[in-house]
Amino acid sequence: MPRLDQRGSSALLYVVAVVMIGGFMWWLYMQTQTMDTTVQPTTQDTAAAQGQQPLTLQMVASSPDSAIGSRAVLDSVSIATGLGRGVFLVQMDSTRTLPVLKNPTLIQEGDQLYGGDVVTVAGQVYTYTDSIAQTWVQRGAVNKAQSGSLPGDSITAAFLLADSLVLH
Repeated sequence: MPRLDQRGSSALLYVVAVVMIGGFMWWLYMQTQTMDTTVQPTTQDTAAAQGQQPLTLQMVASSPDSAIGSRAVLDSVSIATGLGRGVFLVQMDSTRTLPVLKNPTLIQEGDQLYGGDVVTVAGQVYTYTDSIAQTWVQRGAVNKAQSGSLPGDSITAAFLLADSLVLH
């Protein structure tokens, strides 16, 4: 009985593999041609384009729970204290502060913020919990020595993830 030598069988396997990959790619192409759904990209400015105005500090201070999930622009606000390279507290009123976490790009810029500085900061409002505060300390966004200055989640319900920061 004649035997296929190794070279002949491996060439046959290469041809079969190329044909199967080509068939799969053709099948994917045909499937995408039948899709009638158009995908629209979503950007951060979608809320503004839909006529929704970003929240102000007064809006966030009056109802932090309802601000969650919204975009906020806090114009010319006073920093209560800087807590490290990535987190600072913004004074909402005479007794309450709002934690602000800088996004990675802002952290890399390395701007150090101190109590009394005036900034304009913009970003998305998220739910604040004690476990989020612990993660900030563990990852070095908050200095361990200043971790006691972070408000508890019973004091504030929200934090701002800043994507824009201007020091005045």
